[in-house]
Amino acid sequence: MNVSRPFELEGRVAIVTGGSRGIGAACARVLAKAGANVAITYVQRQDRAQSVVEEIRSLGRESIAVRAEAGSEDDMNRVVDETLGAFGTVDILVNNAVRLFPIKPILETAWDEVQSSIDGTIKGPFLLAKRVVPIMKDKKWGRIVNINTGIVVRPLAGYATYVIAKMGQLGLTRILALETGSYGVTVNTILPGLIWTEIHDALPAHTPERLQSSFEKQFIGRKGTAEDIAYGVLYFCSEQASFVSNVVMPIDGHIPQSSV
Repeated sequence: MNVSRPFELEGRVAIVTGGSRGIGAACARVLAKAGANVAITYVQRQDRAQSVVEEIRSLGRESIAVRAEAGSEDDMNRVVDETLGAFGTVDILVNNAVRLFPIKPILETAWDEVQSSIDGTIKGPFLLAKRVVPIMKDKKWGRIVNINTGIVVRPLAGYATYVIAKMGQLGLTRILALETGSYGVTVNTILPGLIWTEIHDALPAHTPERLQSSFEKQFIGRKGTAEDIAYGVLYFCSEQASFVSNVVMPIDGHIPQSSV
């Protein structure tokens, strides 16, 4: 452990899903600044994904972008295959990708809508774990970080599909942590609070009034940023966090009752 340069990831290889914007892009940049080479996934905006790749390369690191839908087994396999082809290994997996979801009462929600959210939130991380955990176990070193949501402990009416899927992801985190810890693999979860990113612009329920109300509940008097989450990810990925696993960490400006 190099205590003179804490949180260094020199030579490590990371996969960050949903890495073309928002929290995912911030995670990719922060991991690259710490020394990692980074593969990111995207679904629609290849131009934005390529912009993140170029930014990482300007830091002296290597990066690739892979178009991949989190619910597709073929796509998840291709992400791992292309990462291995480019970098030869995988040390870090950050599951950040999320599908847009309907906001409506649960009794008006169709199961297909729930299933879609589950596929994007659980199926993708599950499939990726099945591919990368054996690599990590062989190396006796690995880090998996799942970006979840503070809504799992402070549910909002209308967010049924999102909360159901994210609660399932918490279960995935915990069983992976249990079954991989003896191999030097840690698995942790971050619960972001209100971190304003572009995805919120697509959710009509996020009105200025609701946002202001949420900010007023925080003990820290500012909006959260994607970088706030990314530095939490960096900690979990570091050598300094080698004794930290199965942890659910809120990063939310301290909203009361933000624990699981």
